[in-house]
Amino acid sequence: MAAAVTVFCLIALIALLLVIPVKVEIRGSVDKRLDLTLRFKYLFGLVCRERKAGPDILEGHEDGEGFNWVLRIYDMFRTEGLWGRLRELFKRLRGRARIENVDVDLSVSLGDDYYTGTMAGYLIPIVLLINSRFGTDISLQPAFEEDLFIKGHVYLDWSMRPVHVIRPLLSFYHSLPVRQARLRYYA
Repeated sequence: MAAAVTVFCLIALIALLLVIPVKVEIRGSVDKRLDLTLRFKYLFGLVCRERKAGPDILEGHEDGEGFNWVLRIYDMFRTEGLWGRLRELFKRLRGRARIENVDVDLSVSLGDDYYTGTMAGYLIPIVLLINSRFGTDISLQPAFEEDLFIKGHVYLDWSMRPVHVIRPLLSFYHSLPVRQARLRYYA
């Protein structure tokens, strides 16, 4: 009888831990370096895990000529079937993760006024639509007559219940297009 009660208590504890929401915060700043902090808060902030990342986004180019990481990410997103898997993941996660705060403020220059203006012409209407539709605070400013750079800060805060997101995330992570995209990124 004691073993049955112990097993029942363990199952109840695991079920409870899967139902309690996890809060995720991403804070970052960009200025020749990408400094990101990813923080997971669990059990209402009693358990907190933080991870920092700060790769040099210019990859050794002091004059700002190379964004090699952008080319790797672009190549990764060209993987066949990846966009379909991302769309499916977002459909499955919609309503399961609650975004609480989005604050992005970026100044971007592509090194040439023409390309910077073209980028601004495409992205600023999308940013305005996202701001009006979802109540976010995203700001994108083109920096004309500047060298190639990205400067600004990013803050994103959301919460989710592990029981709702484990299956969609595992399905996405182990899909063939995602594995191929990871291989293309690290190649």
